[in-house]
Amino acid sequence: MNCKPGDLALVVRAALPENVGKVVRCLEIAPAGTEHFDPDEGPVWHIDRKLPTIWGRLVPYAFDRRLMPIRPSEDHETSARVTAGEIEETVVTHRL
Repeated sequence: MNCKPGDLALVVRAALPENVGKVVRCLEIAPAGTEHFDPDEGPVWHIDRKLPTIWGRLVPYAFDRRLMPIRPSEDHETSARVTAGEIEETVVTHRL
């Protein structure tokens, strides 16, 4: 599991490229019966905003494996390289 309840997370992989790079807050793990649950994708988070889907709907769910938590680091600044398909971004987090 990448994220924990309450984490801010960066969407690093998505079916819709415009969702990559969006920041969401992970509220709670959605139960297995949730409409967007897919056992092949693993755990699904109920998130604080709705993201568009490839079916043209807005849903408040994101797969854990497609998120990267944003947390303060011990050394005040951390860089991580993220590859999402052909998109590569450098993510920098700062201690608050």
